[in-house]
Parts: sequence; C-alpha cells; structure tokens
Amino acid sequence: MEWLRPDQGEFMTEILKLVSDNADPINDCKISNEIIKTLYTFSHINVRWSHLFHAQRTFHYRQYNDYKRWIGLVTVYVGLSTWDKNLADLKTYNLPYVEIPLGYLEDLFDCSSIEMNIGIPYQSISRETGELSTLIIHSTSLDFIRKSNTLDSDIQNREGAYEHKDNHYEKYVLNAVDNFANKKQLVAKLISEATEEDECIEVVWAALSFAYGLSIGRYELFDFFRNKYPNAMSKEESETYFSNLTVKDFYIWSSDYFVMNAYFKTLEELTTILEVCIKHDENASDIFEYAQEILERSKILH
Repeated sequence: MEWLRPDQGEFMTEILKLVSDNADPINDCKISNEIIKTLYTFSHINVRWSHLFHAQRTFHYRQYNDYKRWIGLVTVYVGLSTWDKNLADLKTYNLPYVEIPLGYLEDLFDCSSIEMNIGIPYQSISRETGELSTLIIHSTSLDFIRKSNTLDSDIQNREGAYEHKDNHYEKYVLNAVDNFANKKQLVAKLISEATEEDECIEVVWAALSFAYGLSIGRYELFDFFRNKYPNAMSKEESETYFSNLTVKDFYIWSSDYFVMNAYFKTLEELTTILEVCIKHDENASDIFEYAQEILERSKILH
C-alpha cells in the first residue's frame, strides 16, 4: 500500500480512522488529529502516518507524565515558503501553514530521522522597515535543536557573548521551561546570524562570479546589467577594469548593482567576508584565486 499525499490521491481512510480512534486528548497541550493531518500535507514524501502517530503519542506521553521540556513549548510553523519573512504577512495574505510545537517535530525526528523545514517567529529589526517587528526566520527542526545545544554550551562555559552573564545558566539551562520564550529568542538570534552570514557569502560570491567573468573577457555577461548600464564598457575596457579591482573598487561596483552596501557598511566587513569565502572554497576555483588577487592588490595599495 502506497502512502499518498492529497495532491497524489485520497487520504488513506483506514489510517485516518486508526489515528482518530487512538488519539485521545491529553492535558491542555496536545497534538490533535487535524493538526497531524494538515502536517502530513506539508511533510516530505517519506514521512508516513506511522511516524506522525508515533511522534503524537510520544509527545502526549510526556505531557501526561508531566515531563515537559522547553523545546515542547516553542511553537513553529511548517509549510511556509522561505520568502515568508514577516508574521503579519501570514494573515494579510492568508498563507497556508500549520502551527506545531517544536517538541513534536523533535519526536518525529527521533522516530524517523526526518527533519522538517520550519519558520520560527522572533522579535527583530526588519531590514526593510528598520522597525522592531515579529519576523520569521527559516531553518530546520534539527538545526534549531543543534543551535539550542550550542547556546547551552556557551552559557555553561561562559563563552562568547555569555562570558559575563552570571544568571543565564540558572535561567536558560536549569530553568529553561520557565524562560522558554526568551530562550527561543536567543536561539533564533543564533540562527538569524548564521543565515545572514550565509546570505552575505552568497551575494559576495555572485558578484565575484560576474566580476571574474568580465575580467577574462566574457562580455556577454554585460547583458545582465543592460537596464542599469545601457552604455557598457568595451570588452577591452571591461577586462582591464575588472582585472585590477581592489576591495574598494569591488565594493563600489557591487553596491551599484548587487546592493552590497545593504549587507556591509564598511570595507573591513566586506574584507572579512571575502576571506571567509576564500576559506570555504575548498576546491580553489578560479573565482577563489580572483578573490585572493583582489585582497592582495588591496593590501599592497594600503
């Protein structure tokens, strides 16, 4: 018997009846049958009803035995596109999603080794408006748990931002359940910072790819800039200019089209990310060497 999604065929009536007959409400924090039915529609193709049922019963068992973890109190969204980054948009555009405790998704991972893509609501400054609002950071259930473990380790060992946070161990490690909302915010911040660094690396690498291509005479790449630069450089001018870029030149040019200045406020910040890009390019590609040349040229001039 195949396990079909709604877009592939009818729900399996027998399975729905099995879940319905065996999922009694337990306490006030429970995963209803309707929730897991909706979650099923947003799940990976290899998620089965047996996985969802097992996770449901495991989650309820903890509630019944008063064995609560702070992860179980964190609510996340499944089914959202990564383009959905503002909580207000969910209602404005009536976006489809299911709201579910992260602890349930942890139980789902434990019984299936499947991690779900999630949206995490958190308070932050919007890059678009500059105002404090509830945004949505996208991650996976497993990444959230790993970041949570990293946070616990940093707090316990007094590392990084928690070197002088004397009360954090008691609040967020020993009494995480009582402070789950603030702890979720701290974990979301770690995820957001990692996501922002990834975005920075991606935009820098895209700009480097274009600049390198133009430096070796790939003049057809100017088609990408046609709306902004209707009178492009000649092929010879292009090769000369892009073969002699410094970090400052690269910053000015890439800010003009790739909006690099929205990601980096100073040349030092861009230099740091260029160094990170080089470090991450294990294959030592041509673009890797091109970035190295830009950095070396800048050091000579300064």
